[in-house]
Amino acid sequence: MSTDEVLNIIQTFAELGVEKIRFTGGEPLLRKDIVPLIQGASQTDGIHSVCLTTNGVLLKDQAETLKKAGLDRVNISLDTVDPETYQTLTRNGDLEDTLSGFKAAQKADFNDLKINAVLIGKDGKVDLETVGPLIELTKENDVCVRFIELMPMGACAGWDSGCFIKSDLLLDAFPALEPAGMNGVSRVYKIPGYRGTIGLIEPMSHKFCSECNRVRVTADGNLKTCLHSADEINLRGLEPESLKAVITEAVKQKPASHHLIEDGKSSTGRNMNQIGG
Repeated sequence: MSTDEVLNIIQTFAELGVEKIRFTGGEPLLRKDIVPLIQGASQTDGIHSVCLTTNGVLLKDQAETLKKAGLDRVNISLDTVDPETYQTLTRNGDLEDTLSGFKAAQKADFNDLKINAVLIGKDGKVDLETVGPLIELTKENDVCVRFIELMPMGACAGWDSGCFIKSDLLLDAFPALEPAGMNGVSRVYKIPGYRGTIGLIEPMSHKFCSECNRVRVTADGNLKTCLHSADEINLRGLEPESLKAVITEAVKQKPASHHLIEDGKSSTGRNMNQIGG
């Protein structure tokens, strides 16, 4: 979609009562118009929070500019702090690029800085060599490291069953973690004396569909009212009143629940990098 198309859709959602916008991906910082998009969203009446989910690679040089444009919060996707594993997972990416982006986000003083990590099991158990260092990031950093249960989407649907573990196993592996409330759909924990926190997002073991109030618009202009549904509604080329009517009707039909456990895979028809978290 063009800059104007995105901002028009944001305007319509704001008029319908949406207060929070998140730019995600894929990688939203690859868009050359990301700064005017952030600025436009932040200046839209009714929008109270503008957020970004990024792999952090391009954040080093853009964090301050994005903050000045009106970006409130940043989530950084980071599944490991081991350079070799990071290179494998990202297909030759450099861990230092993401860590530099993380430091830039800290310096820019974004609210409620988060790191998102997918919880990938090892033979049905917690991979301590991966999870442990991520948890240690909260010792000296005021950040919430959130572990998201692996979902059977795209290529992941065919992975070995030992990769899919419940987040409760992490609590068993790290008994020092103490409950610290909720943040949205995330259960939050803290190690006494550590600056940051740990969050658990559990779409598989603690399905939170009844609390989900999110919808997604893909980069090519399709509305998805459920991450895991194949249903999509085209929003491009609609006049303002028609756009509002289509969105309203779609939200009324938002599925009550996903069927990941029953079906063993997502029905979305897209990979996660085409939808966003």
